[in-house]
Amino acid sequence: IAESLAVLRTLDAEVRRDPRNAATWYRRGMIAWALAYRDTIPPPIDATDWTLLSRMADTSFRRAALAAPSNPQYHLAVGRFLLSSGDAFA
Repeated sequence: IAESLAVLRTLDAEVRRDPRNAATWYRRGMIAWALAYRDTIPPPIDATDWTLLSRMADTSFRRAALAAPSNPQYHLAVGRFLLSSGDAFA
């Protein structure tokens, strides 16, 4: 888990440096989504909040889709995340 959080911090720094990099946004979303899901299963992960990680995943997938509108994988990721999170009304 600590390694995943470290990778997430690295990807966060990358998207801040280059906000048009759709692939990095997508990777950031996938890791945030996995960690958010894991945090809902007992025992919870120390120093994490699944709600913040879920919002990070949502934002990351949306930013990937905006950065590369012709790539259907990123649009599908947005839809899959929304359907699995129960927030499909958003």
